Amino acid sequence: MMGTKERNFPSLPEDISLEDLVPKDSFYPRLQERLDLSFVREMVEDLYAATGRPSVDPEAFFRLQLVMFCEGIRSERELMRIVSDRLSLRWYVGYDLFEALPHHSSLIRIRDRFGLSVFREFFERIVELCVEAGLVWARSSISMPPRWTPTLRQRLDRAQVLRGGASRRTLYRGRSSRRTA
Repeated sequence: MMGTKERNFPSLPEDISLEDLVPKDSFYPRLQERLDLSFVREMVEDLYAATGRPSVDPEAFFRLQLVMFCEGIRSERELMRIVSDRLSLRWYVGYDLFEALPHHSSLIRIRDRFGLSVFREFFERIVELCVEAGLVWARSSISMPPRWTPTLRQRLDRAQVLRGGASRRTLYRGRSSRRTA
């Protein structure tokens, strides 16, 4: 006899949190553990008024931008559709299961307010943090699919050129011997 699956979704018990549902060894919890994004508030504080309606948290906004970059997403609308669907992304950005996510049009307005220079500063700092955390080295990156590595290397090369730092060869080889498991 063929069974029939009823779609019945009772409320989750109050003692279960989103934190409990996201595997600790997946990519975004590991990224959260290794990259401190608290610097973004200071980076953008002069772009906000002292009064008015509260905005989307700048740290949450930049976490969304990192998700967009890491997942290869090209639009804010698609980003918010994917974040609403994946527990690990919702957790990484800091929104609970029943908490409303920012509207995609808000993200576009924030991006326009910040401008290219803020994004450049943010991603250059992220590359530096990734290098410091040992997430970038010669042949691979921790928990990152191979398709992300070339983009990170391009950004790393650009950051080194801007700072007048070490050559690509020196930097990658120097980090490979220091990586941690």
